[in-house]
Amino acid sequence: MTDTAIEKSSSQTFKDTCALAAGMLRQDGLKLLLLYPLICIPGVLESTQNALSPKMSLVLSILERFTGLLFCFIVTRSWCRRLAKDRPRLGHSAGSFAELLLCGLVIWVMFAVPLLAQFAAPNPTTKLFFSLLLIPAIALSIRYYFYFFFTSIGMRPIFKALTAASSINRGGAGLVVMTLCAPLGIMLTSTALVLAISPDGRSPGIEFGANLLVGIFWLLSSYLATATVFDRLPQTIWDELELDPYRNARLTTLKVQAPPWLSYLLRPRTGATLLFVSAFLWWGNTIKVATLPPTPKISVQHISIDDDRVSLTITLADPDYHFRGFNPHHFLLAGKNRELISGPPERIFPVGADPEGPLRIDKNVTTLNLIVEFIASRSGAELAELEDLHLWYRHSQLMRLDLKTAEIKAPSPPDSPAEAQP
Repeated sequence: MTDTAIEKSSSQTFKDTCALAAGMLRQDGLKLLLLYPLICIPGVLESTQNALSPKMSLVLSILERFTGLLFCFIVTRSWCRRLAKDRPRLGHSAGSFAELLLCGLVIWVMFAVPLLAQFAAPNPTTKLFFSLLLIPAIALSIRYYFYFFFTSIGMRPIFKALTAASSINRGGAGLVVMTLCAPLGIMLTSTALVLAISPDGRSPGIEFGANLLVGIFWLLSSYLATATVFDRLPQTIWDELELDPYRNARLTTLKVQAPPWLSYLLRPRTGATLLFVSAFLWWGNTIKVATLPPTPKISVQHISIDDDRVSLTITLADPDYHFRGFNPHHFLLAGKNRELISGPPERIFPVGADPEGPLRIDKNVTTLNLIVEFIASRSGAELAELEDLHLWYRHSQLMRLDLKTAEIKAPSPPDSPAEAQP
């Protein structure tokens, strides 16, 4: 059968592809119980971290990429073996996975570098430049989205594998969007429902459960993408792999065996509906987080005013949650009705620590003494005369600050003309 004939026979609706993916998932049911924990490793490790440093965040991001690609590799090669008439002609496992990992990390770097560079960019122009670099990264990732299949089977050279991947995706971004829609919608909806119980992360069990559900995206997108390739694979490549000569019959059997509810769940329309639902759920969780009081009990030990700078020395005690879900950068100074006097703190540091050092709260401690510095919209005596200044945490009013007891520092005298001369 020619490539053109196969292309025509496989130009069916994406519903058939969803049915094929559902049939593959059904047959791999027990196997997935062993494989699913693989893609959950990064999330589980993140849940065990006391204080997630930038370096650890980078390590976990790379690990997530590695485990996800390994899962795709296993799914692709195992199904090539199942669909083979005897033994498929696949490349060496180690070399094929190395090729897959190389391509996957290159695509990851294309996104990671511009995103990380935006945080270190010194001005808006530089930030805009790095933002624009995301455009070619998105375009290339869409064009070669199905690279995982052809690198997993060991197609060489790598440029041949990339060319074959782009031939699957001739229609542009549409096929990729349909492949990603349901996995993303299911994952976002399920995690939002779990986090609704405790959306600010104060409960380690809820956070752990949500991190376990993140693996749903890799699971479903891997099977949908693999089914998409099998449905649209040119016959020449199918024959080169020595897969079953009765191609249509084998794929149709899998589609017929698919559970109808699972096929429906994997459809793009279902995914779009779930994305819409998840947007409302995440919005609701965000509103709930904004109104939740902080987990620790807070007491102000000392207040000092230096011109427009207000420094609070506070003691925090959190024996129940160990500061999980707590972020002191959400403190602010405002009136009784939340008329802002100061936005988020300019500096936060533990008592006795370097004021310019990074703030990391160890989740093993239960008490903490912090110095929190604000820049107020008023200064000096005008600031000290405020009678309704309150300490807020997000949208929760915590306490009124008695500025009559505040230490007011005298302004530094200006330099004399003689001292100003060189």
